[in-house]
Amino acid sequence: MKITYRMKASLTDAYNTILDSTIAEVGLYSGKKITAEALANGYKYHRRVKEKGRDVDVVVHIRKPQPYKNINIMSAYPDQNYELNYSFEALDDKHTLITYEQINSRNKDKKAGLLFTWGMRRRFKQMEKYIIRAKKEL
Repeated sequence: MKITYRMKASLTDAYNTILDSTIAEVGLYSGKKITAEALANGYKYHRRVKEKGRDVDVVVHIRKPQPYKNINIMSAYPDQNYELNYSFEALDDKHTLITYEQINSRNKDKKAGLLFTWGMRRRFKQMEKYIIRAKKEL
């Protein structure tokens, strides 16, 4: 599944917001506080999730980010893999085109794809509002 979103934010703000979100997720699931510098060469951690009523160990690998260009995350479940890829392109100093792609090694369900698209657009809009609000507070 792949979507593009034209965010009303500079390339720096859009990239840093998604990177900060990734760092927060690592902290939430691994219990470790990390920084952007810790991700610079890639980062791997384990997390436990519930899948079909059972606990499953997932290995998450954040590949070496390309600053202001790309963030790539691979999640390896016992029976499938997910790859998440964020690509960034500055349209001008106040707008960024974000391309988000999620590849699931097993599921190609079109209904799930529609929900995914709606959910990611909603998430990007929330990030956009966060960035605008943070700029006003400065």
